[in-house]
Amino acid sequence: STVVMVLELTGQQTLLVPLLLAVIVAVGVSTMLTNSIYNQMLLLKGLPYMPHLRTKQMVGKAAADIMRPTDAVAEAAQKEMINSWRGAWK
Repeated sequence: STVVMVLELTGQQTLLVPLLLAVIVAVGVSTMLTNSIYNQMLLLKGLPYMPHLRTKQMVGKAAADIMRPTDAVAEAAQKEMINSWRGAWK
């Protein structure tokens, strides 16, 4: 992290608390203002994005209650598995 690099380069332990506070505030502000680079890439590519997974409706639910494969996904996975098995026997 930035704090560790600065402390290693300067060798001054008195900078620890101010640097840690500055980094915590900077991360908090950036999280409130923008998406992370990884979430932004998901949005740009049009991939599924679930920013608010932890909500009151989700408490006590298992993954199986939320995520169910569609028939197309199940068929594609089955074809991929069969093709990989055929390739292993060649």
